Amino acid sequence: MSDEVSRGKAYLRVPLLLVTAVLSMGSGMGNPGCSSGDDDVDVIAPEACESGCAISGAYVFRFQDTTPLSADCGQVGVVLPEGERVVVVQNGREVDIKGTLGEVALTGSHYAVGDTRQLALRAVVELRRREGPPTELLYLIEGEFAEPPASLDAPAAFSGLFHANHVETVEGDPECRVLRRFTATRQ
Repeated sequence: MSDEVSRGKAYLRVPLLLVTAVLSMGSGMGNPGCSSGDDDVDVIAPEACESGCAISGAYVFRFQDTTPLSADCGQVGVVLPEGERVVVVQNGREVDIKGTLGEVALTGSHYAVGDTRQLALRAVVELRRREGPPTELLYLIEGEFAEPPASLDAPAAFSGLFHANHVETVEGDPECRVLRRFTATRQ
């Protein structure tokens, strides 16, 4: 292999690692791993949820700031989900969860940070507005439970930040950037 190819791979390694880290925020990648029993190999595995795990349900979103989004957001179909339901589905004590926001399928994690329980849901939606390459829109919902629910019939709410941001844009296309605080209450 030539020196130029080797240097090119070295230069690409750091940006690739940064992109991977950003796209997996909240997934537990930054948490210490658990040993697999083999001294030469460590496996990164999040711990199963032990308490306050009953988070499944439909949560209604309420935003602190309900002012209309920019015209660019309207052009690409992004609206603030005020009063809409986000459905969260957790399989037992698993930390990986699924959800939906309207027709947008979300995936994410439910994890502990100190004494609090956090929730992170994300989706990347491809937008085709005209001929040429599509643009991508990243939805990210990050929240913290006020009190981790011990059962599915217990009251539950989480508060945090709702993001909707273009990941890839094509010159001339509108750019939508949303960052709003919310509270979501289980119905």
